[in-house]
Amino acid sequence: MGIFVPSATLPSGITVSNVYMSFTNEVVHTGQISSSINPLTGKPDPNKYFVSSWCNVYADRKTAKSGVQSAIRFNVNTKVPSLTSSYEALYAYLKTMYSDSVDDLIEPETSNITLSVDTLQSIFNDLTTPPTANTGNIVMTTDMASQFSNLIQSFTFPSPPPAPEPEEKIEGTE
Repeated sequence: MGIFVPSATLPSGITVSNVYMSFTNEVVHTGQISSSINPLTGKPDPNKYFVSSWCNVYADRKTAKSGVQSAIRFNVNTKVPSLTSSYEALYAYLKTMYSDSVDDLIEPETSNITLSVDTLQSIFNDLTTPPTANTGNIVMTTDMASQFSNLIQSFTFPSPPPAPEPEEKIEGTE
């Protein structure tokens, strides 16, 4: 799991573009906050827990998934009302830091997808025809779009079988 970020200025001041950010292989620290009073407002703070981990910055998803340690990383800390999913809380906070980021929706365990020829043709047709109102958007990074284009171009779609020819009737037979 990770996010694609087109452009980012990291907390250290380094500016990067077209990177993949991930908490993969990092320890997530969680704990309870001792005071549940917000010091700025004096009111009870609904965020009773903290979540913290190192975020790794990679050139691309493939490098991140290869297990190579990132040379660029930074710490991410956030507060949450409950500890239902620490990773989700970290990614949600990371996405507020980099609002133009795009979720990496394909997990390694589900990256092998089998699609029928009809499904691929439908996807291809949807991508090559102008969208109509309220159909949603397909958001892809340049790298993803290139890979998808190469995938589609590698397929050959079979032509539909020809329509059967009408049988000729020979006179005098039924």
